[in-house]
Amino acid sequence: GSDHGNIRALIANGLAGVKFTAQPLTRKS
Repeated sequence: GSDHGNIRALIANGLAGVKFTAQPLTRKS
């Protein structure tokens, strides 16, 4: 169960990271 939780956390953090990095890049450009 902990593995699934970690995977979900990584996916959530990954998606959030992509969104956060994409926004500043879009704003700069």
